[in-house]
Amino acid sequence: TRRPLVLQLIKTSPENSAEWGEFLHMPGKMFDDFAAIRDEIQAETDRVVGSNKNVSEKPIRLKIFSPHVLTMTLVDLPG
Repeated sequence: TRRPLVLQLIKTSPENSAEWGEFLHMPGKMFDDFAAIRDEIQAETDRVVGSNKNVSEKPIRLKIFSPHVLTMTLVDLPG
């Protein structure tokens, strides 16, 4: 990535097997297709820094909700 990615993993109830992601820049929109999440990360990066090799310090914030993760926050830095 060419922007920091702040990834919040949030453990949901085991009775709910649904997994989805939400971006801070798209409030209320739920992504249940992880290929679409990957595409949105690329599209949001291109919107801010363009399609060349520029890097930005402005983070992309993504929350993943799943019964199969531990609740934690990870930061993936550019590079």
